[in-house]
Amino acid sequence: MDICPVRTEDDYKAALASVAVLVDADPEPGTEEGDRLQILSLLIEHYEAEHFPLAAPTPVVRPFVKSNYNGFVVIPERER
Repeated sequence: MDICPVRTEDDYKAALASVAVLVDADPEPGTEEGDRLQILSLLIEHYEAEHFPLAAPTPVVRPFVKSNYNGFVVIPERER
């Protein structure tokens, strides 16, 4: 199995291309191709965590809801 670390953007793109081919082939877990897919996926995940960090999520504002005879109606912010 010929797998190298994903250190550069070119390595990243090559790993993504290899994973795309392997995903389409849908290898069985435990086979050489299945192991390759798993390892490349982990390397890609690590590279993305370092180079494309996700920002912390912002809090979600719960909409103001009032009930009416039909059920619930969401009232827009400007009408509160």
